[in-house]
Amino acid sequence: MRTPDGGLFIYPGDGYGGLDVSRRIEVRLPSNAPSPTTFSEIKSAGDITGDGQPELFVAGGTGGAELWVFSGYSGGYFTTATRMTTADWGTRDFVTIADYNNDGAADMIYRIAGGTLYLRKGILESDGTGTVLTSLGTSGASLDGDDVYATGMTPALFPQLYGSPDNTGDGNPDIWATNSAGALLLYHGGATAIGSASTLRTSGYSTVMQLG
Repeated sequence: MRTPDGGLFIYPGDGYGGLDVSRRIEVRLPSNAPSPTTFSEIKSAGDITGDGQPELFVAGGTGGAELWVFSGYSGGYFTTATRMTTADWGTRDFVTIADYNNDGAADMIYRIAGGTLYLRKGILESDGTGTVLTSLGTSGASLDGDDVYATGMTPALFPQLYGSPDNTGDGNPDIWATNSAGALLLYHGGATAIGSASTLRTSGYSTVMQLG
């Protein structure tokens, strides 16, 4: 979590579904990493490189528009900061980082300001142990370019989107969303396009600032 005082912190859970704010741990970053004060979005990806440690995707840096990945996490410190792009990410939203085509490599779904969701497929390392990080940086470096996954999901109509592992039992990652009416929706994921939505709550989510 990025805080107003300019740091990046981990807040331990309290065992009751909340956070213990008195026990926060500052996360240290490599010297080449951008300042946390520039971060506009953070997305945890789990371990996608096969080193047993989680990766963190960040929109930040100059103008808050660069895409970065922090890897090699150990004891409150990321050992490597990789800049993936120098533009674009200030107007995009991370939705999901998960394997959609079941090839063992992580894929990414992101949203642009106009409401289109794109699926970018990652490339598996030659030894089969993880994802080539740079393959998620640009469309040209990915497996086969960026494909339209959904349309019409503008931030005004769907303020919050959050990708999760498979919640519906069909083997595909799913997407949670809030809409402009304050409802909570669960969209069934698909390998190439978004599926149908189930309404879990009809109201009460209009003031929610973040899912996940």
